[in-house]
Amino acid sequence: MNQLSVSVIIPTYNRAKEIVRSLRSVLAAVAPGDEIIVVDDGSTDNTREVLEPYRNLIRWVSGPHRGPGAARNCGIAAAHNPLVGFNDSDDEWFADKLALQRAFMQARPDVLFCSSDLGHKDRMGTESHHVLLAWHQDPRSWNEILGPARPYSVIATLPEGRTDFNVHVGSLYEASLRAGYVSTPTVIVRREQAGDIFRFGEDIPVYEDYECFVRLARIGQAAHFDCETVWQRDHDGPRLTDANAFDRAGYYIKVLQRTFGTDRDFRGRHENLYRRTLRAEYSTRARHLIRNGRREEARAELRLAESGPLGYRLLAALPNGVLLVLVDLYHLTKKLKKRSYGPHGRTHQRYRADLSSCPVRHKVAITINVYDHAVASCPQAPLTHTAATLSHVEPGEVTGRFYYPELDSIRFFLFCAVWAYHVLPMQESLYSVHHIPTTLASVIVSTIEAGMCSLDVFFILSAFLITELLLRERELKGTLDLKAFYIRRLLRIWPLYFFVIALAGLLSLFDRSQVMGWPYAISFLLFAGNWIMVLRGFPHATAIVPLWSVSFEEQFYLLWPLFLRRASKTTICRIAIGLATVATLTRLILLLEHQRGDPIWYNTFARLDSIACGILLAVMLHGHATFRIGLPARLGLLLIGGFAWMVVGRYCGLLDRVPTLVGGLIGYPLMSLGGVAIFLSVLGAARDGAPFMKYPGLVYLGKISYGLYAYHILSLRLSIYLFSRYHHPHGWSLSWLCALAITFLLAAVSFRWLESPFLRLKRNKFTYVPSGAAS
Repeated sequence: MNQLSVSVIIPTYNRAKEIVRSLRSVLAAVAPGDEIIVVDDGSTDNTREVLEPYRNLIRWVSGPHRGPGAARNCGIAAAHNPLVGFNDSDDEWFADKLALQRAFMQARPDVLFCSSDLGHKDRMGTESHHVLLAWHQDPRSWNEILGPARPYSVIATLPEGRTDFNVHVGSLYEASLRAGYVSTPTVIVRREQAGDIFRFGEDIPVYEDYECFVRLARIGQAAHFDCETVWQRDHDGPRLTDANAFDRAGYYIKVLQRTFGTDRDFRGRHENLYRRTLRAEYSTRARHLIRNGRREEARAELRLAESGPLGYRLLAALPNGVLLVLVDLYHLTKKLKKRSYGPHGRTHQRYRADLSSCPVRHKVAITINVYDHAVASCPQAPLTHTAATLSHVEPGEVTGRFYYPELDSIRFFLFCAVWAYHVLPMQESLYSVHHIPTTLASVIVSTIEAGMCSLDVFFILSAFLITELLLRERELKGTLDLKAFYIRRLLRIWPLYFFVIALAGLLSLFDRSQVMGWPYAISFLLFAGNWIMVLRGFPHATAIVPLWSVSFEEQFYLLWPLFLRRASKTTICRIAIGLATVATLTRLILLLEHQRGDPIWYNTFARLDSIACGILLAVMLHGHATFRIGLPARLGLLLIGGFAWMVVGRYCGLLDRVPTLVGGLIGYPLMSLGGVAIFLSVLGAARDGAPFMKYPGLVYLGKISYGLYAYHILSLRLSIYLFSRYHHPHGWSLSWLCALAITFLLAAVSFRWLESPFLRLKRNKFTYVPSGAAS
């Protein structure tokens, strides 16, 4: 017998339709001396009949239905060979899987078990690759998780046709407290060296394989192949939802307590991390109980959690009547949320919903059991249906387009609001002169004043898109290409930005009232234009004033990818909440010091609310293929957002010489929340009630909106020069109409001959996730 022959265990329960495919993939991988053990865990379908043609090629073991752990243990007890592997009855091995792992284990006798990445095929045959990252959600590299990389070809001979890949060897034990990194169908274990601890839990329906691999990692070295050796396939049946998060957390606590909890040496080094992990699980159980109105039981879980999150403790302390009302509101919101996404979105994001319902510590790479779907663990697919985690993807290679045409269109409408705020009169008396009723004049002025809030949606859009695209790139590649990101920003923002500064400088040579001054010139050139306006007020060169918001966004672009590179979704949300907190505290301090309105308006730290909102929206909506809420709901959100902005513009006095404390503290958050409402009213509207939002002409106007915004003050200045000597009853109206025409002309010409060449370079050379319309 071959010294390193393999016993392959295939447990099955009522999988007659899938097991033949699984068995054939194993037969293609085994060698003489290997054995295949099929463990029938009490199937009631025709599994035995469909396997009858293969009875001479397999060993058949059957027994009563006891669950996945018991079935695998039965196979281990029946195994004779030194190496043991597993395949679930609905998954497929690559033909060279055993050749790779057998040669490696022969070359590295110090390694107790090895595993690999895996691919995924949905029911339509669509392939996604390297999905393990989507399970464990650990942004660190395998060099940090397990050990330094070495090419496989340095260790063992590659099978014919297999491209070389990296292998990482080291201790996986301590890292396993963060998450599970081993998928059962990919693993090979030394049976004799593992001894009696090579057993799966039989008293828990989930996390039984996680527990087994944690015990193995405690006593021996692990190896990870940075390649795929298994196809994981979709299968029918219900998935886990938030409804049984309570039970999952309980099983996970049990596993933690009898693995890491019994290891005194480990707890001596990592007691805080261990207790923090337990607290997260107890808090998950408390959350589930609170949502179901079980206050007393929630309190008991929070006591075990040694306090738990403040929000849970406050909810658990509420009177039962109040708590039940909040629970009813929660369930109503949850139903509305389910209705918000069309069937296309649900189909592609079913796995994401399963994964997001698990706490961070639950996101372990445990194979979904083929025995009983009601006790399956975390999902089997990557976070998005378009983005596979391919570390070798090159910039410019189109791997999945992320584009909402309505987000281009809304930019044009936002520009119109900004332009109206800067140009149109805001004195009701000027409208009354033209026989406009007082009430209508008040509404017109309030609407114009609301335009001051439009920039918040620009900021929300920017933060949303940047966060979403970087999350997709991270899923695609496993990391972020910071160099490519900064080059993309440079190519998108800098050409027009510096051109406007140059035009303003040129204008100052002919109009001494528009002198820029070196402090302003240097500040804007360094993307600190908003800060020089905080310190020294408006520049004489009014043409550069719109660029303060570009400076603000560039400051965000500079720092945000550095945080996003490794942060989990939970950490991203915490950062966003922290940004909103910083903004509130900054405004509070400045308002208490009776600062003028302008220095608060242009202050980066005081304007972080909208950035925080965009980040949170990106995390919450990440991966959803479509956002459907219906036209009435969209109109409602639009009205709510518009009304909030009118209140801000009319009553909060954010740009008053000295804003009031109440107006300042209420106005900015209300402005951001109104922006969120307007953003949500537009997102997905082109496919859900407002098809005009994807009309090419409107989308084009949105595409040139950067130029429209950047040039509009300059154009107004040029128009004033043209009409300064022209006296006409309607001279003012003609002046701003001329300014509008100049703005559109400059923006169109600039987009065609200045911006587009850089945008093509950006798209073709430095883009991983395309975000524009398909050309």
